[in-house]
Amino acid sequence: MFNYNFRSIMKNNILIFGLLLALFTGCSESFLEENPKNFLSPDNFFTSVDDAVVAVNGVYGSVGTGASWGIYDVNMLIADGGTSVQGTRVTGETHAGIATYISTPTTKSIKEIYQYSYIAIQRANLVINRVEQMDPIGTGIPKSMKNRIIGEAKFLRALCYFNLVRYYGGVPLMTEEVTDMNNLFVTRNSIEEVYIQIIEDFEFAAEHLYYKGGSALEPVYEASDNGRVPKSAAYGMLAKVYLTAASYKRHSKFHDAWNTLKNINSYEWVDASQYYQLAEQNAKAVIDIASAGGNLGLLDDYAKNFIQGSENSKESLFAIQFGPDTEEGGHVGIWSAIQGNTKMPEGGYGRINPQPEFTESYIQKYVTTPYNGLDSVNTDPRFVWNIGTIKYAKTKLISHLKIKEFTFRKYRLDHIVNFTNEVNFPVLRYADVLLMYAEALNENGKPADAAAYVNMIRERARNGIQTKTVLGAPSGLDYPESNEPAAIALNFDEEQMREIIMQERKWELCYEGQSRFDEVRMGTLVEDVRELVDYANATGNANTQSYFEMVALGLGAQATTTPSSPASGITEEDRLFPIPKVETDINSNLVQNPGW
Repeated sequence: MFNYNFRSIMKNNILIFGLLLALFTGCSESFLEENPKNFLSPDNFFTSVDDAVVAVNGVYGSVGTGASWGIYDVNMLIADGGTSVQGTRVTGETHAGIATYISTPTTKSIKEIYQYSYIAIQRANLVINRVEQMDPIGTGIPKSMKNRIIGEAKFLRALCYFNLVRYYGGVPLMTEEVTDMNNLFVTRNSIEEVYIQIIEDFEFAAEHLYYKGGSALEPVYEASDNGRVPKSAAYGMLAKVYLTAASYKRHSKFHDAWNTLKNINSYEWVDASQYYQLAEQNAKAVIDIASAGGNLGLLDDYAKNFIQGSENSKESLFAIQFGPDTEEGGHVGIWSAIQGNTKMPEGGYGRINPQPEFTESYIQKYVTTPYNGLDSVNTDPRFVWNIGTIKYAKTKLISHLKIKEFTFRKYRLDHIVNFTNEVNFPVLRYADVLLMYAEALNENGKPADAAAYVNMIRERARNGIQTKTVLGAPSGLDYPESNEPAAIALNFDEEQMREIIMQERKWELCYEGQSRFDEVRMGTLVEDVRELVDYANATGNANTQSYFEMVALGLGAQATTTPSSPASGITEEDRLFPIPKVETDINSNLVQNPGW
């Protein structure tokens, strides 16, 4: 068994050769003029196992770069707070465009998501191609290691394409290493073609990846490989892919009149019944791995999924790795942390905020006297962890005192490090797999079976929060066991169970990049956004009471963010992002999405 320190090796800045950075980024002159001395040619690389491992680490690095999953623009999108409208104090198209549906084809986030996804894809293509060509005798790479490394690259490529196809619809499908500037004027492939490739990549990964470190199953990753993609994550993503495609077909009406690019952006090819069965099958595969000693399962404490020091736990199937060892950091902590002194624990800019509709959707009961807090017996403890009711006044922490808004606090910080934080960002958790399994069971006509898995999530939530400190920060908490959320009955019909599952996903997975994807695939995006805007506008008031006090007194609440009214202009075309203008300007073969 080879032993490589994954997090430290990711520090190596070797991402093979500079041409890849130019491809699919508008081919700007600055990239073409990149000084090549910091890069190695693939012709004199890939001569050993070490080379192959370092190369695939470069793919991980490109997915988690500060300009990709780590940048604040993208986090404002993916850290959706249980709703499809993000609360943000940052105004203007550049930073708040996606949050309030005022983006254009030139919006920075729209461009960066597209471009950096293709940078990661091209790096993955290079690794897949070159590692496939490695001679086991000449390089000493065992077949199992060779297939594992290719499986890691294919998983990451599939993840990028899965995000792209859900954001933009059909996109150019590039699966070969690009070695020159020819043949770059590609056309868009159909959604069907992209999905076929995604499924093929995840299936290869499921077959060849290792089991999670600490597993009783073989082959297993070493402890030093924490953060690499395990076999269970590939099965989990296959479940998500099949569930997504099936729900688009059965629920979204994605083929309606607004979609004038049906040859590219259509889900009519999907056999929904078959895909729901495959979603159930692949989610069950993850559950079976857990049952067989695969070091998978729900943590006893919900909060421990989101604090430094407990990353890559048994509940984490795959997370974007941040921290000093990777020389990368996510921005979600500081941008969303409590508004106030950035030198204090949990201090930040408070630029990502929960919407009133979502905040008030949680099961929560306040004590009779305002400012005395929540009833610990009748409140969902996840509310206490995800949504805060404190802020700073200079260096003093104020709690429950004349606070006009709640604050998003899921990724708590004990300090600020170079404008970033070291908390990993979850891509796939075991809780998500259980809820996907419940959804597939329900869609396959088994709502009572589905209820049992929702109840597993709720039972864990009732355990309370025992995180008194976060790495010594005084802002931790000890919230006792609760009666809420109560277990659900087993006699709901499929429609009722569907609503329960989708709401549970919001409560459990808020700020993990799931809500917008869920609402688009279920066909509820436009309706939900308009209802949210109406709700936010209706709760505005001119009174002097705090948001907390008004909720406690049953008086409604003041809007928690800058006005979200621009989102009222949402249309059906907003289900897809536009293809970035810089791409369509350079490549006339890229047709634009409807309405843009």
